[in-house]
Amino acid sequence: MNYHHFTIEERCCLREYYVKGKSYREIARLLGRNVSSVSRELRRNRTFI
Repeated sequence: MNYHHFTIEERCCLREYYVKGKSYREIARLLGRNVSSVSRELRRNRTFI
């Protein structure tokens, strides 16, 4: 398996989609990422959103 961090651009998009009320599943599809990765990233950085 290949693992790589979310880029700054992906994190910005992630935040934008989250603030706009999109679901984890929608965000994952838009970013081409796994739903669990999106969920984990948002949980880790929730204080910054």
